[in-house]
Amino acid sequence: MNKRAFVLGLVVLLVGVAAWADTIRLQDGNIVVGQITGGIPEKINMVKTTGEVITLDRSQLKQLIVVQTSPKPRYQIDTWSGESYTGEMTNLAQIITVQAVGEVRTIPVSNIVSITFSSQPTPVVSPEPPVVPGSFLGCENLVEQYEMANWNFYLGLGYTIVGVMQRNGFGYPRHSIGVSVTLGLQWRFFFSPGVAEVERALERRCSEACVGTELSKAVQSAVSCLAFNRFLYIQFGVDFLMLPSIGIGGLIAIGPGAFFDLGIVVNPFLPWFPLPIPYIGVMLIL
Repeated sequence: MNKRAFVLGLVVLLVGVAAWADTIRLQDGNIVVGQITGGIPEKINMVKTTGEVITLDRSQLKQLIVVQTSPKPRYQIDTWSGESYTGEMTNLAQIITVQAVGEVRTIPVSNIVSITFSSQPTPVVSPEPPVVPGSFLGCENLVEQYEMANWNFYLGLGYTIVGVMQRNGFGYPRHSIGVSVTLGLQWRFFFSPGVAEVERALERRCSEACVGTELSKAVQSAVSCLAFNRFLYIQFGVDFLMLPSIGIGGLIAIGPGAFFDLGIVVNPFLPWFPLPIPYIGVMLIL
């Protein structure tokens, strides 16, 4: 009877350990059983092979498989809900700490073949944080901000000397109307990045700007990440009060609300100089 009780107790103990322990398979064929205490964060960030960025809770992980170790480590994650993702884990430590029976082991990720996690823990339900005025979530709000428009006065040192410019919510120029140094007026149309292009860039390489922050700070983060700083334009106007002109050029951002202005202008009806006239200057948004 005592022997049976001992065997039954041992079986119960082994089942309990199996449910509690994580199983790590190594490159050399060895298996480490224990509880992972370090190296895997509570929030797992992954860039999928499609370019999409996802975040998973550690409690969602059922199995982690090392697909390749070079040139860039790539992993496959299987979740308890049956989903599978493959890509690069951006915040996984290079060393995993395991509390095994009687010892603590540190294992380089490069030596790991796979990790099978212990049974899924009971999730802790926490209340949704309230959304307060001035905060937002999601790239769609940034896209809406990008489509907004506002007009500002500017001063120029070069071909154009004063005028007004329409810019979108990211500060990219759209249109301008100004007075030129040649006693004329000019209208400019700027070729800014399209909404679809900006939306794709935000989702693929600037997703951190879309997550849980104030709108103004998110716009600054998005503008810095997108790094669009050259804006071509076409220009129509008059010079010397009455002579029609056409030109092309570009603005190069050199700071918040400051641009280099480079281009050429042609006056087809200028009798003494019908050739293109180059110019360079600076524009400051007020």
